[in-house]
Amino acid sequence: MSDHALHMRRAAEDLRRRMEGLGERGAGIFAPDEMKDNWIHGLIQSACLASRKCREEREDALQEVGKRLDRNCNNARIDTVHVHQDGASWCIAGKDTPKNICQFKRQYCVRNVPCLVRGLDQTHFADVSAQWCSAGNTSSGDTDEGERIGETSKINTEWFRRHVGDDTLVPVRIDSICKKEDGLDNEGRAQECETVQMKMSEWITQCKHTSSTDDANMQRRYLKDWHLVQYLSEKHPEGTPLYTTPGMFERDILNSFLTRYGGGDWKFVYWGPAGSQTRLHSDVLHSFSWSYNVVGKKKWRFHVPSSYDETTPGKSTCFEVIQHSGEAIFVPATWKHEVVNLIETISINHNWITSANVDLAWRCLLVEMAAIDTEVNEWGIPADDYGARENMLRGCVGLNVSMFALMILLEIADLLEVLVSS
Repeated sequence: MSDHALHMRRAAEDLRRRMEGLGERGAGIFAPDEMKDNWIHGLIQSACLASRKCREEREDALQEVGKRLDRNCNNARIDTVHVHQDGASWCIAGKDTPKNICQFKRQYCVRNVPCLVRGLDQTHFADVSAQWCSAGNTSSGDTDEGERIGETSKINTEWFRRHVGDDTLVPVRIDSICKKEDGLDNEGRAQECETVQMKMSEWITQCKHTSSTDDANMQRRYLKDWHLVQYLSEKHPEGTPLYTTPGMFERDILNSFLTRYGGGDWKFVYWGPAGSQTRLHSDVLHSFSWSYNVVGKKKWRFHVPSSYDETTPGKSTCFEVIQHSGEAIFVPATWKHEVVNLIETISINHNWITSANVDLAWRCLLVEMAAIDTEVNEWGIPADDYGARENMLRGCVGLNVSMFALMILLEIADLLEVLVSS
């Protein structure tokens, strides 16, 4: 039996034990047997109404973004959120009314619109910002124009030599040379990046060389999708975490599931020289993502969907956002975007799924399943070979139907335990 199969068996066993553990304690939150049919019908009806309201809120939010773009106001294309010293309350730039984490999720996650977040360098990311920035070069506040003071901050490479190790191999992506602006090849497929495993010391040396020369070849190289958090937790299991995920970017049912049962996570570090880039894409599995700039400066180009209804025709519009050291970007699900490092930059990035986008993640799985069905039928794979389909689906998007179902059921078990205990 494969490691993955063992992980999924363990997840299923945990789910069974937890549901059995609820036992009679959980009976009170369910309807009596004679009312069960009506209760289930009402539950499904409520879920459908909630889903419809969520879709309407997303569409309304898109209309608001469109109005901002029509006004051509560069400073108001997305909200700038300031997090207070308590790390939980926040306000929108220019407004003094403090809000809580639930209000952030309602305003940005549920409505699925981007925002720029400031102040996390003084709270959740204070330690990693201090450790990864060269001494005396940490970020130090904003000017009226939003420019960061201390934009000349350098990455403290000695930290990586000491805690990661000179001989540790890291995944460096080499961007394909593509003459077409859309980043697609002649057959309309996305250009693939080649990945090379490079020693940490070699990567640091190459980045240092690039900072003093205009090396077009080096600009195609990018240390990305690096599971540094996972690596450090395995190498130093008793070590102190580099950072804590801000509450506004929780509750993350994807990474909690993968960490417990999948043997991995979707938590990454990106480190690239000036000119390195991530080409046009939308995030995998229609997940949300956030990106915190520890050191450096990025230019984001967002492509606004015309509608979340894929049958509705329309041309997308674009806008750009500059992200400085100490700032985070919330990236909504399904929004296409491209990113360029304007100077050498290192950032922390999470992809995550929560109740606000779980329906979009399922829709993504459905689309991928349909494409896989077409392929396996052409290859003559038996229609009842669900194992092959599941393996292909996991290979394409990192999750399959079995994993998705277990992830949701385990989250429901968590919520039921809270309800019972309260």
